[in-house]
Amino acid sequence: MWRLVGQDTARKTMERAVEHGVISHSYFFAGPKGVGKATAAVEFAAALNCREGAPPCLDCGSCRRILDGVHPDVLVVGDEGRLRSQDKSRDTEIKELGIDKTREMQHWAGLLPFEGRFRVFVIVECERLSEEAASSLLKVIEEPPPHVVFILTSRLEETVLPTIRSRCQRVPFTHVPASEIATLLEERFGLPVDESRKLARQSFGTPGWAVTAVQEPHVADVRERRLKDIEAMARGGLLERFRLVARMDREFKESRTEVYDSLDLMIEWWRELLLRRLDLPSEQKEGEEPPVFEDGSLRVDELTGFIHKIVETKSLLADNVNPQLALESLMTAMPRL
Repeated sequence: MWRLVGQDTARKTMERAVEHGVISHSYFFAGPKGVGKATAAVEFAAALNCREGAPPCLDCGSCRRILDGVHPDVLVVGDEGRLRSQDKSRDTEIKELGIDKTREMQHWAGLLPFEGRFRVFVIVECERLSEEAASSLLKVIEEPPPHVVFILTSRLEETVLPTIRSRCQRVPFTHVPASEIATLLEERFGLPVDESRKLARQSFGTPGWAVTAVQEPHVADVRERRLKDIEAMARGGLLERFRLVARMDREFKESRTEVYDSLDLMIEWWRELLLRRLDLPSEQKEGEEPPVFEDGSLRVDELTGFIHKIVETKSLLADNVNPQLALESLMTAMPRL
């Protein structure tokens, strides 16, 4: 039984692989933050080693140990503590994954599984691999042993080495409709309908954020502040925007995660405007006013161009470009509402 919310395409890909026994040596789970990539990766590892007839059962000894992060044949790299419980996800500081991690995987990949059918290596946010570590990983996935499966997740797909991506089966993850997220919150946490719908809309299609917001209410307050900042940027002049850039630059030096999360939210905010401009289905249209206002004055090419600019800025920051210059360039390119 998969706990994954939405993501029918990804679920069917994993189910077919397990059912027919046709397992790729490496998978690339690509999509926005908070849509279930890491959860799916761990559950896929459980399914590959499940002892019951309808994997993943999530109840047998093998599944439980994998979910708890203590199975000898499953190694999670990059966010080990968070993955031990789907219901206790926390943002952690983005740190580079060094060569020591890939060397550890190389060592264990050469050994037969202790008790499962496969040795599974889950690399969360693989874009954080250092250049040396990425080159080392490439050597492993080029000719992996038949008992080894790699599952890489990424929210910055374009920053991952093309040679790594080309050797993996890509599994796309997308935003989840607000109605499905609201149902999740009601069933799992017993939230009232009004509260679940509000959080679902604020999540912008990311159930991971919604679950965290239930467990840690201050998370919703932080998002509310960020949304106000984004609107102030969009409506303000360069002076107002550069004031916010100065604050983001200070935040970046203290915690890169804060700025990356702000840019992710900015993408969702402008994406919502684009969907409304095109009159396309939106995760936010659930009966009440969404946290994004409508504006029909912007052209589609302006909206899409600026969304691409935000993605480009994230890539530049990941490459250690001067954060103030990168953010100022983003502000000057932002359309004014």
